[in-house]
Amino acid sequence: MNRPILLLLLAGALPAAAGAEIYRHTGPDGSVHFTDAPPEDAAAERIELPPVNTMRPAPRPAATAQTAAEPVAQGYRRLQLESVPGNILSNPTAPLVATARPEPALQPGHAIVFRVNGKEMAVPNQGQSVAISEPARGQYVFTAEIRDAQGRTLIRSEPLTVQVHRTAVPPARVTPR
Repeated sequence: MNRPILLLLLAGALPAAAGAEIYRHTGPDGSVHFTDAPPEDAAAERIELPPVNTMRPAPRPAATAQTAAEPVAQGYRRLQLESVPGNILSNPTAPLVATARPEPALQPGHAIVFRVNGKEMAVPNQGQSVAISEPARGQYVFTAEIRDAQGRTLIRSEPLTVQVHRTAVPPARVTPR
């Protein structure tokens, strides 16, 4: 069961338990029983319960001012990277393309900055995609971030890793005639 639901059910039962009467009696075999109603066929002792413990929640700390090192989302919920045609490419003939998908859409004055293997890539016309023509074999790790007009990072994407596989062809053998 979901923990919040369980806590809510228990909290709802506390007022009823606080006003309930509890009785203790011993069964014919000597076992001790606790019930909310006295048994008709045995003597029962009423148990006095102490008051229910309650606590006030601790006060929440005041919101702190954001430091310059912390990114400010400014309305962006997420920035996701997608690779076309996928995350594992075998002998690709088309460029390797990674596209950034911000939610909501890119706001005026903001730009998407791409990094490939840690190096910042120039993107023409402030586009939302970066392409690598004729990618060599190996691993490419793409990241993106949205920056405002002052160059501050507003949000960063999770890394997107793409593997490029190339078939190694041995050199042709020339045989003398």
